Amino acid sequence: MNKTSLNQNSATPPLSDELYEFIGAIIGDGCVSGFKKKSGKSNYHISITGDSRFDKDYLTKKIPRLVQLLFGVKANPSFRKNILNFNQRVWFCARE
Repeated sequence: MNKTSLNQNSATPPLSDELYEFIGAIIGDGCVSGFKKKSGKSNYHISITGDSRFDKDYLTKKIPRLVQLLFGVKANPSFRKNILNFNQRVWFCARE
């Protein structure tokens, strides 16, 4: 699994068509989850999945470009062997 980490000092992206598209991808094909480590650090995970037959270019090219543009970090898609989906994950880390 590839992880992309953003810390609590990462800039909040301004409202834009690109941010709206990213949020729409999360709402339509995504999942947001979080958990707290024993250290007190909270981790938030965003995952966007799609069918590799139809969404490969979107998940391997468009979403990583949006993540780079919006958050200034490199995101790498992962592929599960023998399963027709791609998974784009971004990890957000923050202390409470």
